Amino acid sequence: MTQVIIAAFVAGMIGGIIAYLLWGRKSNTIDGKAKIIEAEVFRLADKNGKGRGAFTISEDGTLGLYFLDNNRNPLISLGLEENGMPSLKLFHNKSKAGINLSIRKSGEAILGLFDKNGKGGLSLLLGGDGESNLFLIDENGNFRIQLALNAEGTPGLTLFDNNQKPRFLLAIPIDKNPNLAIYDKDGKTIWKAME
Repeated sequence: MTQVIIAAFVAGMIGGIIAYLLWGRKSNTIDGKAKIIEAEVFRLADKNGKGRGAFTISEDGTLGLYFLDNNRNPLISLGLEENGMPSLKLFHNKSKAGINLSIRKSGEAILGLFDKNGKGGLSLLLGGDGESNLFLIDENGNFRIQLALNAEGTPGLTLFDNNQKPRFLLAIPIDKNPNLAIYDKDGKTIWKAME
């Protein structure tokens, strides 16, 4: 009988502790609504329980807000990368990035627009030092055309072959004659007019 009383007492204590931990602590509320909710993942599900979105923090500190389609493929992601810099991605229907906007710690802003395979398109880079570059990218993800404006105000045009080797270069330095160069597939100069 004594053992039954002791067992009942211990079970009651354990139950009381669990109840306190789950429901008995004073909550941080205003008018019955929580001021602070803490979690590592907030998951948004449709009426059938299928995940359609999430707000997460990973082990490396990366923050992400994700919106998914009916097949749980990402359509939109907004995040803070490991280095603390923001990025926004809009995806095609097969999880391939269609638009990518990010900022680097160096101050560069990057905008990428890509085809349905996530490769061909264009990339715009605005450097923190005032340099700007526009790259046209082929279906294999290779740079083929670069239009640039350096920090000193010199515009330039570079055409690349399918191996990303420069084949044609045109630059117009301020207060100087234009520079023009043509290269073969091995990078050797075929013709040039440069100061």
